[in-house]
Amino acid sequence: MSVQGTGSASGADSGSKAIFAAPAHSASPSAITIRIGAFTAAIDDTPALRVGGEYVASYGNGEIRTLLETKDELTELSGMLEEMVRSLSRTVLDAQKAEADLQQQKLRHNARQMHSFLWPTSSRTVSSSFGYRTDPFKGSSSFHAGIDIAAQTGDFIFAAQSGTILAAEWSAARGNYIVIDHGNGLQTSYMHLSSSAVSAGDKVVKGQRIGQVGSTGRSTGPHLHFQVSKQNKTVNPLSYVQPN
Repeated sequence: MSVQGTGSASGADSGSKAIFAAPAHSASPSAITIRIGAFTAAIDDTPALRVGGEYVASYGNGEIRTLLETKDELTELSGMLEEMVRSLSRTVLDAQKAEADLQQQKLRHNARQMHSFLWPTSSRTVSSSFGYRTDPFKGSSSFHAGIDIAAQTGDFIFAAQSGTILAAEWSAARGNYIVIDHGNGLQTSYMHLSSSAVSAGDKVVKGQRIGQVGSTGRSTGPHLHFQVSKQNKTVNPLSYVQPN
């Protein structure tokens, strides 16, 4: 590329940095000449160039070919990048849809599980509800983490849903008790039993007899304390199963 400057300043804005380029005819058939008007002395090493003047850039065929090839490569690359963006966008949308579908499946499963619990005893009498109540031992208000079902000593207790026995033990407060893991963070507990028919690790099915009603532990009389936990947080059992 060759450059030559011509012209002189005439009413130009000396603060401007703009350069204007326009194609011009060349005497040589093997080159293209570009005539560029300069509104400021942007090229310091061209003494002939002055504000308001112009310079002529001449490109040979080889250089033009290189420029065109570079332009084609950049155009192709731009198309590839646009396709990559479109592909990534589709992938993101597919992943979001799959995640939404999975969440819906979990919700449907949990809903089916919630409405498929079995009442755990033959007695249908709820003698104490879930939530705050007057503690029968302390006489003050305290939170009751389950429901009490009044029943006769020896009445059978049934698994409210299929699962795995996590615990079949005794404690001072719970007496003989059983905890069943039903999956998806859901567990049921059965307390104050007179006897247990299962051991930790046993697999049980919904409706299977797991023990008998009693009054062991911290209890005022024969009953079943039935408790439901979701993600290690106690919830109202009546949201999962009704006595009728």
